Amino acid sequence: MLTIQPELTSSVLSKLLHQPFYPPESSEASSNNSSVALSLERIQSLLSHADPSPLFPHHLITPIITPLYALLARLDRQRTADPTLRELVRGLVRTWGGTVDADEAVQGWWDVVRGGKGWGDRSDVDWEVVGDEAKVVVGL
Repeated sequence: MLTIQPELTSSVLSKLLHQPFYPPESSEASSNNSSVALSLERIQSLLSHADPSPLFPHHLITPIITPLYALLARLDRQRTADPTLRELVRGLVRTWGGTVDADEAVQGWWDVVRGGKGWGDRSDVDWEVVGDEAKVVVGL
């Protein structure tokens, strides 16, 4: 599907898997209702059961590499964070870094550097980690 209809597939993936990694569009909502952990598990499952190809990690992980890395940084700083969640996020970042081409990796890491806490200039957005679940919160 990624080779035949890349725009449509990316759009569907974004709605199903990437939405929990970004702040809610409505200012009335304080956090996303979707589960970050569930999205991470689905991404890992898709990567585990797909043919090895840089195209798949590109579409699954590149759109969220900045908030994903910010989540990893939060999990590494928080001693009480679930180690399984931490290793899942670390594994996805490593998978992405090991499969995308060099130009895409450089661009992705620059996005991480410029992305601050994960959302660019949005200083009011951050990760909140409780147990084995993480969520994007606004207004911290």
